[in-house]
Amino acid sequence: MNDFFGFGGYQRPAEGFLSWQHLVFVSAATVIMIALAAFLGLRRRHADHKTKNKVLAVTAILFDVLEISRIVFLCFRNNNPWDWLHNLPLFLCTISLIALPLAAFSHGRLQEAALDFAFIFGMLGGILGNYGAGQNFNAYPVLSFDNVASCIMHSITGFASFYIGFAGMASMKKKNIWMTFCILLGFCGAAYIANITIPYNYMFLMRGDGTPYDIFYNLVNGNPVLYPLTVVMLFILYIIVFYTVFYLIRKGKNKKMKKADIIILAGQSNAVGVGHTRFLPLHFTPERIEKWRKGYENVQINYYSHDKKSGGFIPTQFNCCEIRKDTIGPEVGIAEYIDENYPGKEAFIVKCAYGGTSLFWDWISPSGEPYYDKDAYADQKDNIIDNYNVGDPIRPGWCYNELVKLLKESIAALEAEGYTAEVKGFCWMQGEADAGFDDHTENYVRRYDALLSDFRKEFSPYVKDCVYVDAGISELWKNCRQLNGYKKEYADSHADCAFVDTVGAGLTTHNEPIEEPDIAHYDSDCVIKLGHMFAEPIKL
Repeated sequence: MNDFFGFGGYQRPAEGFLSWQHLVFVSAATVIMIALAAFLGLRRRHADHKTKNKVLAVTAILFDVLEISRIVFLCFRNNNPWDWLHNLPLFLCTISLIALPLAAFSHGRLQEAALDFAFIFGMLGGILGNYGAGQNFNAYPVLSFDNVASCIMHSITGFASFYIGFAGMASMKKKNIWMTFCILLGFCGAAYIANITIPYNYMFLMRGDGTPYDIFYNLVNGNPVLYPLTVVMLFILYIIVFYTVFYLIRKGKNKKMKKADIIILAGQSNAVGVGHTRFLPLHFTPERIEKWRKGYENVQINYYSHDKKSGGFIPTQFNCCEIRKDTIGPEVGIAEYIDENYPGKEAFIVKCAYGGTSLFWDWISPSGEPYYDKDAYADQKDNIIDNYNVGDPIRPGWCYNELVKLLKESIAALEAEGYTAEVKGFCWMQGEADAGFDDHTENYVRRYDALLSDFRKEFSPYVKDCVYVDAGISELWKNCRQLNGYKKEYADSHADCAFVDTVGAGLTTHNEPIEEPDIAHYDSDCVIKLGHMFAEPIKL
């Protein structure tokens, strides 16, 4: 063990740079590094940013703790408490020492740029740092503290880079490129100052350290100005090439992949859709009704509504729920609008709706109220709606959780078929269950804002061009005018939101069934019209 840690100097000879021992050792570390990054990154690819970032935060902390421990150990081994000045991590590891915590713990555009930077340079550190550490492997045995510690640090750097890539955390936004260059130049400036002020701490910017640095060092004859400038220019060129290749790959991938525009339909019973199909002939031609009955192959739906699941995407048609037989929902109107206004366009509806549910309790999202239950789902009961109707207690947030779960399943299914998924619209038909209570009405906007905010965070890669369409409720309900006013004010003050005025559009609830009108739910012709109104603000 003394010989492994180098006390008194290593007794074993160094196998040498590019020896089979060196290549086997670093190759094994590289395979483990990439495999672990792929396993953890791909498992979290569709998770929210907070979940993804936990792995990166642990990685950053681990890297810094190990690097500082390495420096302390070298001071102890050399019996010199000031030896840390000479053993500061060299350039690529210095970058990771600061860049990884910056990527894990900063926020906003700074975090975006830091993630991109760690993605770009971590790959270089993980691969080049392991295979190109010529001076280390020429000076120490492969299985020695100095080389094993160096390999671990480079591998952690590489792991972070590949994890960021596999998890989809790198935004690579063009507007942040200048920040990437600034981070690099900041490190270069700090390293050069360290070179001048601390003897022998050359940070790759004063002299070569094995290949490929020796090549460029020799090309400029060790010139103290030209050599560091050459190294900096090489790093800048690397960034330019990396971005170029990344965008070319992304462009080629986008060309090969089909685009899947998703529209969410959520809310309570008027989102479920309980219009009677038997009354459609009073309003529409037989040809049009037959088209709805057969369904739209180009506009498919995946739904979970009133204990009925489609089990995947099917043509949008009648009876996309189980609340009543022979019914029609707004999804048919959405599908017809898309079919007529975007000929040949493929689109996908994800519908999650349950009658009688409130934003106060059932649709409450994580930041809406402290009593939100992250483990509440519809399948916590054998029959959620039957239990709901008889007053059996249901845990808060089950509707929101079910929507998130259904949408994640839908996106995964589409991506497995080669689609690039994007949520283009969020259609919200809800509020009747809250309008009967003054406190529910007063707090409605706050809870709706929380729901949209949580939804945006949960699906941030997919909702960049999403329009949130909120429908007014009918005038049957106690606080309907007040609630509709709140809905409209909210939509008017948010650029990505729209309000559809169902009252102003003349949607009725008092005509069907003819024998006993169901005044709580829209008549069959108005269900179709509601679907059209939802679809109109959404751009595909």
